[in-house]
Amino acid sequence: MFSVVACYLEDCGSVLVQVMIALAGHLQYVESEKQKLRAQVRRLCQENTWLRDELANTQQRLQQSEQQCAALEEQKKHLEFMGEMKKYEMDTTLVRFYC
Repeated sequence: MFSVVACYLEDCGSVLVQVMIALAGHLQYVESEKQKLRAQVRRLCQENTWLRDELANTQQRLQQSEQQCAALEEQKKHLEFMGEMKKYEMDTTLVRFYC
């Protein structure tokens, strides 16, 4: 009977060792995956920061372009007005000349 119990304990010990080895392997795998995910999070945070900087720069350039466009539109309107004024002055001068 003692030998049967000893064999049972030996088999249990062997199974326990196999379970512990499998658990250790799984824990190593989980830790490896966790490190990979942390590295990916760091890369994504860096990329996110870069994209935010790019967006801010692009928005600033857009605002500058819009301001420049508005200034050019105003200048165009002014030049058109001045052209109309010259045309009116020329018409008035011609009328005076012929009268």
